[in-house]
Amino acid sequence: MTFFFRYLESDFQEAAALHGRRWLIRFALPYFLIFSGLAFWWTWNWAPGRLGYPMGFILFLGGVIAFKWCVQMRLRVRKDFRQQTTFRQEVTMTLDEEQLVMEHADGLVRKSWGDFRKYRATDQIILIYLSDYLFFVLPRRVLSEEDWRS
Repeated sequence: MTFFFRYLESDFQEAAALHGRRWLIRFALPYFLIFSGLAFWWTWNWAPGRLGYPMGFILFLGGVIAFKWCVQMRLRVRKDFRQQTTFRQEVTMTLDEEQLVMEHADGLVRKSWGDFRKYRATDQIILIYLSDYLFFVLPRRVLSEEDWRS
C-alpha cells in the first residue's frame, strides 16, 4: 500500500497529545504524588495542626503540571510545526509485508517491521514506535477502512 499526504497541524497536535499522555503518567503524576506525600509528611511531623500549608503547595504543583500539559506543550507543538518546513512537505509512505518506507523531499527512511516495538492509535492518527520516544505518525484520514483493517 502506498499513501501520499501532507501532515496537518492537527495531526501533530493529536500526536503530541497521545504521546504526551505517557509523559503525564510516567513523569508528572509520580512526582506530584511524591512531593505531595513529602509535604504532608513534613507538616505532620514538624508543623502539626497546620495541614493547610501543604494544600497550597499541592495546588501550586498541580497548577504547574496543568500549565505544562494544557498550554505550553500545545503551543510548542504549533510553533515547531510552523517553523519546520520538513513537516509540511509531501510525504510518500509505503507499507508492505516486510517494511515501512517513508519518503519526502529531504530524505528516505526504510525500517523493517521487526524494528518497531508497538503502536498507539486514535480516531485521527496512528503512532508507530521505534523506541519510547521515536515514532512515525500516520494520519488515519489517508487510510480507507479496508486499508486500516489489513
